[in-house]
Amino acid sequence: MIEDGVFKIIIPLKEKSSEKSSEKTVEKTPQTTPQTTPQTHLTELESKILKLIKKDNSISRKDIAKKLKIGEDTIKEYLARLQKKGVLSREGTYKEVWIVNDARN
Repeated sequence: MIEDGVFKIIIPLKEKSSEKSSEKTVEKTPQTTPQTTPQTHLTELESKILKLIKKDNSISRKDIAKKLKIGEDTIKEYLARLQKKGVLSREGTYKEVWIVNDARN
């Protein structure tokens, strides 16, 4: 349609229908996010820490830090990472010991 020198197109937003049965209802299936497996790849430092723990499961953070010649805070961070990965856990109440849960190392 041309009106006042302007070409206009009218597009209806919804089809007009006299029959409700001809209308289609589409249900959307919710998408689920796939679960990711925990990261079990170990860094070189994580492997060294685990090696020391396997030799002495009651070793302290301080002793690990001394043997690897790095800071205790770094050891604390890496122990937390290993626990989050499920490779390492702590057991006991009075005299705690480390439990290595990963048989690959």
